[in-house]
Amino acid sequence: MRPVEYLRLLRQRWWVLPVAALVGLLVALATEPAAPKPVDLAPLTSYTATHVVVSKPIGTNVSPSINYDRLAIIASSGAVPANTSETLDLGPQTPFEPPFDARLGPPNPNNTGFARGVSIRPASVVVTPNQITGSLTIAATAPSPTLAAATANALAAELIIYLNPPVPVVFGQSAASYGARLNALQSQHQAVLQQLEDLRTRLFVAIAQGHSADSFRTAIRQASLRLVDVDRGLLQLTQSPESNSPLISLSVARGSTATVAFGALPKQAVVKAGWPRLLVGAAIGLGAGIALLLLLEVLRPRVRDIRSAEGAALMPVVAEISAVPISRDERYRVIAAEEPSSLLAEAYRTLRTSILAMWPRHPVNAEATRNGGSPAGLRPLRTLLVTSPGAGEGKSLSTVNLAAAFAETGATVIVLDADARRPTLHRYFGARSSPNLGDLGPDLTPSDLSAVLQDTGIPGVRMAASARGTAPARAVSVVKAAANAAVHLADVVILDSPPLLVANDSAELASATDATVLLVRAGRTARDSAVRGAGLLRRIEAPVVGAVLVGVEHSAPEGFYGYDGYYGGTEQSRRHGRFKRRSRRRAKRSAARAKAAARASQASRQDFVDLVAEERARPEDLLDLTSDSTRADHRRPRSNG
Repeated sequence: MRPVEYLRLLRQRWWVLPVAALVGLLVALATEPAAPKPVDLAPLTSYTATHVVVSKPIGTNVSPSINYDRLAIIASSGAVPANTSETLDLGPQTPFEPPFDARLGPPNPNNTGFARGVSIRPASVVVTPNQITGSLTIAATAPSPTLAAATANALAAELIIYLNPPVPVVFGQSAASYGARLNALQSQHQAVLQQLEDLRTRLFVAIAQGHSADSFRTAIRQASLRLVDVDRGLLQLTQSPESNSPLISLSVARGSTATVAFGALPKQAVVKAGWPRLLVGAAIGLGAGIALLLLLEVLRPRVRDIRSAEGAALMPVVAEISAVPISRDERYRVIAAEEPSSLLAEAYRTLRTSILAMWPRHPVNAEATRNGGSPAGLRPLRTLLVTSPGAGEGKSLSTVNLAAAFAETGATVIVLDADARRPTLHRYFGARSSPNLGDLGPDLTPSDLSAVLQDTGIPGVRMAASARGTAPARAVSVVKAAANAAVHLADVVILDSPPLLVANDSAELASATDATVLLVRAGRTARDSAVRGAGLLRRIEAPVVGAVLVGVEHSAPEGFYGYDGYYGGTEQSRRHGRFKRRSRRRAKRSAARAKAAARASQASRQDFVDLVAEERARPEDLLDLTSDSTRADHRRPRSNG
């Protein structure tokens, strides 16, 4: 299918798109989570505390062998941060890359003064060495000032303790000496660390086994407090004058520096906006609607143009009938007679001309025209069946307009309603539903048929209505007999039949008429229905003239006249302006005709019965109908009350 056909498909089924968009919007609305309550968020603040460690003594070069870059590695990994975590009862330590100044380029760990970081959750520590000044800066950042200062001071203390190994005790030295006190405090430090490790292991085991762990938690808190006391004593001892520690604390950390990450948020900043979600839902629904239409077209393609119609029916398209917008009040109209300059009237004239031009070359006339045969041997076209694969494809509308097109040439036309299931032809002509073909039998004569024919208001066109509910076998036999009798009363007989794939009536009538046209409606008739309908007509060897494509949408090129403008019809704008007024007038006329038909139906019923009885009582009159002299007389239109 061409891209323009997809656009026409979307235009024909446009109502699917807003429905799909509405469904998507409702789904988005139904699945939208509840909006959080408006709250005020306090500013998110982090605190940084700095502890500076320098060599001893200050201002001298007593310890020139100290490598501060190596001290930064010791302070940011290994036992020093692990002991700090144990002392403060914090989370495990992990290294991280500290932020750097982009203007200086990416840092190089091999360069002197490279800062190193370690995370002791929830605190993070950056250790920066400075070989020139002989100092080591320990900056700890934490959510509270107390935790930041405690982390920086504890890490500095653990580093100093780590750099003071046990001192050998000289024999006879007092227990209050520096070496004895240092060794004792370090022994206590290691013992408490081991105790904390054992207690945490037993705590994990108790939790895993489902036992009570309160006692272990209490013991861990007490051991942590003892570890803090031991570390405080070690730090004081290493900072005493008698200590031989290479490092001392220059400044102790205090939580005085605060950094605001982002300020307080207003209430409306945390209220969820719903319109973007709803719009996205509507867009998704719209896309799903378009995809659904295209999927249905792929799964069940329909006839939409001449190429698809001829490809499905395997027969030529003899005419195209354009789509004309008709209101519900005006659907029962014979536009070819009421508006002879309209586009629709010209289309049915084209159909009439195509049928008459193609009939002499039809295969049923092939023997007569072969080898220069005489035209007198051609089979005349007297009866024409109009059918379609399914319902609602324009059979009745095409039948009445084609009858008006034939009547324009001066021919007399009889239209037979062969659809006993849904008879509608009498509505188009403003006629009565009775008398009708249901009142006749299979042995009817031209005189019997003449009694049920009604004038239509179109010069040269008469019609016979059908009775709803007639048995199918009887209805078909009566229509066949009526068609055979009608050729004695008119030049052309057109039959409006039921759908070809729904009822068997059309197949039986197609084999009993001179020619058949197959109607397919653009955008409605499925391709497989057209294939099956045309195949059925070929199997019964029906004389099919061709297919008629109904409901075609044309777009006239710019700069060209349409049929309405060129042939004297009213302009499109004026037609739309008068559309409603004409609709009201036609509705009033239709109502008046219906009331008159209802009043006259009862009286005409008895008159019809008497007329049929009288005609059957005079069989000699029926014999005269077969003569050539009376046959021409009976082809003239009559008035039958």
